[in-house]
Amino acid sequence: MISLQTLSRVHAIIDIDDLSSMTIHDNHSLNKTFRNDLQLKPDVHYALEGGELLSMGEVKLRFTIAKKQDEKAAEKKEEDATLAIKGRRSEQ
Repeated sequence: MISLQTLSRVHAIIDIDDLSSMTIHDNHSLNKTFRNDLQLKPDVHYALEGGELLSMGEVKLRFTIAKKQDEKAAEKKEEDATLAIKGRRSEQ
């Protein structure tokens, strides 16, 4: 919990149904909530995809979506395979 005078008790709410459906909405805060430079209207849900700058009063934070460990491993294997193929082509 962050305790600042510019934040309401429940300033904004982030809803996560699953990793494909994430939204934020302002909870009628006094100092407003922003997604990037857009001021959010109270009770209107705005999609979050990752990378957005969220501002609430004096607080600014970057919304990111962490990948699961097995997704990271699969990407690493794919990257290694791509590098190996490229390496073989340059040797020819």
